Amino acid sequence: GDLLRMHMKLMTGVGTDPKQQYQDAEKAYQASLRELRGKAPSVLPLLANAYERAGESEYFQRWALVETMRELQSEAAVATLSKIATSAIPPERIKNDPERSSVDEELRIRVTAVEALGPLASTNAVATRTLLSLTKSPYLGIKRSAIRGYLAAAPTPDAQKKRTEKLKASLPRNLHALITLETTDVKKVPHPDMPEKFEIKKSRPPEGAPPKVPPIK
Repeated sequence: GDLLRMHMKLMTGVGTDPKQQYQDAEKAYQASLRELRGKAPSVLPLLANAYERAGESEYFQRWALVETMRELQSEAAVATLSKIATSAIPPERIKNDPERSSVDEELRIRVTAVEALGPLASTNAVATRTLLSLTKSPYLGIKRSAIRGYLAAAPTPDAQKKRTEKLKASLPRNLHALITLETTDVKKVPHPDMPEKFEIKKSRPPEGAPPKVPPIK
């Protein structure tokens, strides 16, 4: 428990390792992660319990717990990750704030869980079934991550081809572009022509000259 609490602090760059061995935050984090991986069977129940006890609005804490499960790379996490990835997303909780969305926060948590299941699906049937079911998610981010994880976990090129055909048969034609592991080099993406000069319109009238401060006598 102490190791896990310290690790969660290191995720945000708060504090350092107890023995003061690492001054670099990333090195301290990776050292903590290696230690936790060696104790994954004991750590994962604590992570699952902490996630269950976390309040709904504790979005960052819940994401950090799922991210830690992902980083442990242990099949023992499959059941918990599957439960989180397939859980229903509550309706929007954050009102009157155009810069924040509770639905986006919830999606981030679930996409992280889906991404964690991808590497585990190569040897775990439960993870594979979960990914396949999530390829039909109504949320694009979940759907895309599930498709990529499901395809990448295929044991052979022939198996991957069969999975591709299976997805094409089950998903609408307009979504077939998602059924790929290929990535696009950003340098090859066409960019729009940019004007030499931007006309920036002021959204409010000028406020006038700043007030003059009398000299101090």
